Formats: sequence, structure tokens, C-alpha cells
Amino acid sequence: MHRPLPESDPLAREFTEIMKQIEAGQPMHPMEIWELVVQLREAGAIGWANRLAEHLPD
Repeated sequence: MHRPLPESDPLAREFTEIMKQIEAGQPMHPMEIWELVVQLREAGAIGWANRLAEHLPD
């Protein structure tokens, strides 16, 4: 199921914060990114999960 999360959802807020840090060039631990990717996928926010997963190392 693909669905956007409401902005008030804690996962949406965490996604926004991590994306801001990534875009600002701040280093992020890959496991921190991966854990949020998994949580977003489980919540049905596949698009956000895939967008975030693009920032994982190969």
C-alpha cells in the first residue's frame, strides 16, 4: 500500500529532519537511515522510503 503520511505523524517529522540533514551535507550513519526506511515501508510510505534509501551507500 502506498500512502503519504500526515505531517503530524512522527515518521513524517523524522523523515523531514533526516532529509534536511542529508541535504545540508551533515553525515548520517547508514543504519539510522535504514531503520527509518524500514519503518516508512511498514507504514506504507513507500515513496518516502525509496527516496530516503537513495542516500544509503551501495
